[in-house]
Amino acid sequence: MKLLSNLLEHNLMFLSVWIDNLIVYLECKGEKLKFQEICTIKDKTDESFVTLELPNRKQLVLSRNFIEWFRGFTDAEGCFFVAKGKGNVFSFRFIIELHLDDLSTLKYICNTLGFGKIIVNSKNVRFIVSTQHEVASIIAIFSKYCLNTSKHLDFLAFEQAYGIYMKDNSLEARKESKVVIEKIISNMNSKRTDYYLPPTHFKITTYWLLGFVEGDGWFSYSINSRSFTFGILQKGNKALLEAIVSFLHNLISIELGNEVEDSNNIANIYQKNEGIFFMVVKRKIIIEKVIIPLFDGLTWHSKKYLDYCDWKAILNLRNMGLHYLPEGKILIGRILQQMNNYRLSSSLYPRIDRSLLVAEINNLLSGPSNYEIREGKTYIKSLNRYVKHDKLNKAIAVKLIDGQTGNILSTFNSFNECAKFLGTSRSSVSNRSINNNQFKHEGKVVYLQRIFVSSEE
Repeated sequence: MKLLSNLLEHNLMFLSVWIDNLIVYLECKGEKLKFQEICTIKDKTDESFVTLELPNRKQLVLSRNFIEWFRGFTDAEGCFFVAKGKGNVFSFRFIIELHLDDLSTLKYICNTLGFGKIIVNSKNVRFIVSTQHEVASIIAIFSKYCLNTSKHLDFLAFEQAYGIYMKDNSLEARKESKVVIEKIISNMNSKRTDYYLPPTHFKITTYWLLGFVEGDGWFSYSINSRSFTFGILQKGNKALLEAIVSFLHNLISIELGNEVEDSNNIANIYQKNEGIFFMVVKRKIIIEKVIIPLFDGLTWHSKKYLDYCDWKAILNLRNMGLHYLPEGKILIGRILQQMNNYRLSSSLYPRIDRSLLVAEINNLLSGPSNYEIREGKTYIKSLNRYVKHDKLNKAIAVKLIDGQTGNILSTFNSFNECAKFLGTSRSSVSNRSINNNQFKHEGKVVYLQRIFVSSEE
């Protein structure tokens, strides 16, 4: 009764947490609860699945593909949150908050895990894990299958605080642990200043990458520069993006490596603001031979898939020369008008009937190509002329080369990209690339070299 009377003194919003703790206390019959026994994961004989043994003596079988996707999506969108309540009470929550249009993604996560709840409001939707048994299950998953971003550090703090809090339910123990837990959570999430993870920590897999891209990736096309971009944004850890680039490079087959000039440079990494980095892939051959085959073979779970499909559709339209046709130009414009944030239900832009749009895309792509190969050259049928590939119509790209070894360190599609990477002006890049002047960059003696890349008009 004394325990129950103490519970009623605390804020009602934390009552459910106390009830969970009381249940555990009674189940343990007064013995100290060992956190490690709350929830465990055992590998099944079938390597495609793992078995999660839940605290309620039930088992949850999860596919490894889901766990990897969930790991990546959590790296992008998840949050480990510890809330301070009244007195010595803390509540522990795992949260994924998305735009309302991604409700189906959270339903997929909730239904697959078999626990958690979804809260919907007018603009956003949240997946929340807050009960003691469910939090223990989340901790068990990410203890065995570690996150790759600095969110892993937040998880470790979350796990440590939870273990301390659950070790002893007595009021005296809770009072003693309060200061320790408050210190732990003072450097979590937006308060974090240390983002370092050793390069050996990262484990990149195909489904982890898909989950991460569905959260923090983007696909875009620029009409002005006629360039396609696949990109990923990352806060605080450039090394993770470098690990992703290395993973993508390992997907290049020997045959493709022989076909692709400078196959070691498949992506560039830039610093946007202090602590903010982004990786971009713009080389068309890498997009067609590496990125698209990779993502085409995976199962997507968010609306980002629509952007990916539209991005591919524009690429296919251009590959057939259909962008030279009036109807092709109009169609590409309409596709872009409903990609990325433009497609959100909260967007102020006019809504486009997607079913009609897809039908138009398929109808145009099912027709004949607007290109013909004549005497080894590409001929545009609708314009009655050849595609121009003369030097005046070639785009200037820039290579950053190690002055000692001669190795190519990075390749840039324009002077502006190179200038942004080096933190200098466009004119400086132009002059250095003309004269091949050597200079220091990140402790290395380097120089710039111009190259000409065929650019279809």
